Amino acid sequence: MTTPDTPKPIDVEALLAIAARFATQDNRCTAHAAFHVQRRTRTVGLDPNLLDDPDAILFVEQGEMVPSDHWKPLEQAFQNDTPSITVDETEYTLSELDRYGFMLAWETVQVCFTEQGALDYLRADGHNISRDGEPRIFVESFHRNAEMIEFRDLIPFLPDLLASHKRLAEVEAQLAELTAAVLAFREADLAIDAKDSTLRIKDRLVLTTEKLDDLSALADRLRALGEG
Repeated sequence: MTTPDTPKPIDVEALLAIAARFATQDNRCTAHAAFHVQRRTRTVGLDPNLLDDPDAILFVEQGEMVPSDHWKPLEQAFQNDTPSITVDETEYTLSELDRYGFMLAWETVQVCFTEQGALDYLRADGHNISRDGEPRIFVESFHRNAEMIEFRDLIPFLPDLLASHKRLAEVEAQLAELTAAVLAFREADLAIDAKDSTLRIKDRLVLTTEKLDDLSALADRLRALGEG
């Protein structure tokens, strides 16, 4: 049974693809580049008389927001003291409308190490963050974020680390096989009295033990590389 905290098997191909993209991507002249997926957010209810932007004013009619393409002509009518106006065949009485200022801002919803990662996220979930306009990818920096910089700096070494991980698994499998062989040879040595057969078994035992020592040393080096 798996739980949300159960580690998943390493997707080697996916990690190698990330490393390849990382090595060739345009970081927009930004050190420790972080690709932010951002959506537009709208803060409503501001005093329209305190805003400098005439395009940052919206209108509400009976609790329902008026279509955004009607806001500008309605604001012009308000400034001209026009009591009523028709926009796209919709009649408005300005005294029946509520007028509010609003402010747009960009909000980060995801951060990726690569631009392709950000694009993949938008393809998967972009439809959920497009309420107030199309989302964007904006490059910031992990500057002074030591934890993220450590992970980011690890990416170029993923191919070597994964190769070492694979080689270590192979070496450990060989170690297990040879250890079993050594035990089998020792048991055979005790069971056989014939001098020539015993010598042949002892020769094989020496060669196998030497190979076992070499593989053990290689495994130690690979483990040290992984820990480093």
